[in-house]
Formats: sequence, structure tokens, C-alpha cells
Amino acid sequence: RLKRLNLAWNGIRHTGMEELAAVLMRPNHPLEELDLRDNFLGKQEAFPRALAEADMAAQAIVNNHRLRLLHLGNNGLTATGVSMLADVLSRFEALQELFVYHNADIGDNGMEGLARLLNGRTAGVCRLKTLGIAACGVGDRGGRAIAAALAKNEWLETLDMSCNALTREATPSFAEALSVNKSLQHLNLSMNFMCWNGLRGLARGLAEAQDPLARTRSSSSAGAVAGDGPRSACVGAEVDVSAQLPPPASLAKASRSASRPPAQARGSGVAEARGDDQGLDAEGAETTNPTNGEPSDQQPSAAARLNRYLRAGSTEPCDPAELVARLRAEFGEGPVARLIGLPSC
Repeated sequence: RLKRLNLAWNGIRHTGMEELAAVLMRPNHPLEELDLRDNFLGKQEAFPRALAEADMAAQAIVNNHRLRLLHLGNNGLTATGVSMLADVLSRFEALQELFVYHNADIGDNGMEGLARLLNGRTAGVCRLKTLGIAACGVGDRGGRAIAAALAKNEWLETLDMSCNALTREATPSFAEALSVNKSLQHLNLSMNFMCWNGLRGLARGLAEAQDPLARTRSSSSAGAVAGDGPRSACVGAEVDVSAQLPPPASLAKASRSASRPPAQARGSGVAEARGDDQGLDAEGAETTNPTNGEPSDQQPSAAARLNRYLRAGSTEPCDPAELVARLRAEFGEGPVARLIGLPSC
């Protein structure tokens, strides 16, 4: 009996979706793995709508207890489609791995649908262990929704949110989730737009997972070493924070516009977020030519961009070696070791 079906890269679109969805809702179907990536299934919400209609036809009384892996990467899925999927997939009791990466139109609204699947607010029995939502256009609001679900989730082990648009504004929510979640083993936040304050928040969350009293100590003496003696080995997730970048110009410009009083004009002499006098935007990306003050078309070197990204949001300059040293001094070796991808000393 067929257990694994790979239909990737076949240009299926909406053709045959009704039949496939009907098969998935049959209690005796044999499929355990279904790969539908790169098939334009988001066009007219083809697959989500077909699955939802098949679910309604089954009167929502049948739980799929076979399918273990569903791959829907790069299909043009939207927020509406993913929300529909989340409601139906909640009844796929065997589903452990779900991949919806490279669907840029999912965005923050779609993440709120997936968050329902993670925090058990959908009426079902699905217990995902792996969720891939890289390159899905997720910003801080969507990141906070997923992080809030992680704080309640007891079964997810791997979460990939790389290549999205998360900034330091989302990291407090992830820090809170990391401090209480007991199941997550791997969290991929690489290739987002976090800076020093963001990494510091993640380290704090990992420290609190290891030592709940660290929250009290760090709040009572900010900047002090959390703990008086050697730390035990840190438990909890490994968090990939590699390849963080300054935000694109559109994000940086939006951030400056939102925080600047209407009467304030560029060039007024007021430094913006500890950066304008150095030709940097609020997150550390180069905005002007240091020689003449004009907008710069030249890309800074990789080393310069890394240093500026690490420095953004800090009260004082911080090179890569200093970053790691300061994190170790404040949170101990265990939590920092869980932040993989940090610049080496």
C-alpha cells in the first residue's frame, strides 16, 4: 500500500485537489507522507479550500490518523489559506511535520492561524513536532503570536522561522516562551533583523529556563551577573541566531517615521536612535556617505555591517568578541552556548 507520495514540481494548481482532499479525509487511507511543494496550490486557495470542503463533507467527525508529514513549501499560500488549513489539520492526529516555507503572502495574519494550531485553541488532537515557516513574510506581530503559542505548547520540538522580518521588538516574546517551554529543542531565527538587544533578550530567556530565579535577580540588578556561583548545563532549546542583518531600507525608514515627531525633519541636528551622526539608521544600517553626508549607494563590508548590527540598540559600541563576552558575563556560559551562530571570540 502506498505510504509516501511525492508530487512536488508538477504544476498541479487546483486540478485534482478535490479528489486528493477527499482521500485524505478517509479514515482508512494509507498515506503517511505527502509532498506537494512547488505546485501553485495557493492559487484561489485551491488546496486549503478543497481540504476544508472535504472536512465539511465528512461532517468533521473523522480524524486523519495516518498522515505524518505534509509538505506545502513554495505554493503561493496566503494568510486566508493557512488559517483554513490550521482549522482542518487540527484533526490530523498523526501529523508531526508541517512545512509551509517560502510562502511570502502568509504574513502575520497567517501566523495567527498557525498559532491556534500550536496552542491547542483549535478543536482537535494535532501534536506537531516540526514546523517550517521560513521565508513567510513574518513580522513582529506574527512572531509574537507564534511565541505566545510556544509558551503554552508542550510538544513542538523544532521551529524554523528563518528568513523572515523579525526585529528586536519580537524578542521579548520569544524570551518569555523560551523561559517556560519544555519541549522545544531547536529554534531557527537566522537571517532576521535582530540586534544586540534582541540577542540579549533571547539569552535572558534561556537563562531563565535554566534558573527561574534569574528573572528576579536580573530585574533587581540590571547588568549584573545572574547568579553567584557556577551554572549547571543549560537545558532547553538551541537558538540559531546566525546571519542577522540590518533591516532593509523600507523597515528602517518606517521605524524612523513612526518614532519621529511630525515637526522633526532630517538634518535638524537631532541624532536618530544613536545612529544618524554616524550615518547609520536605527538598526545600524548605513544610510549616508560618511564623507559628504549624501545617501550612499555603496554596500558596507560584511565586517562593517556585522559590527554595526551588533552595536545597534546597545548603550555603547560592541564588537563581536565583546558581544559574546558581555553575554557570558551577564547570563553565564550555558545560555550563551545555546545561541548558535554567534560571532566567535
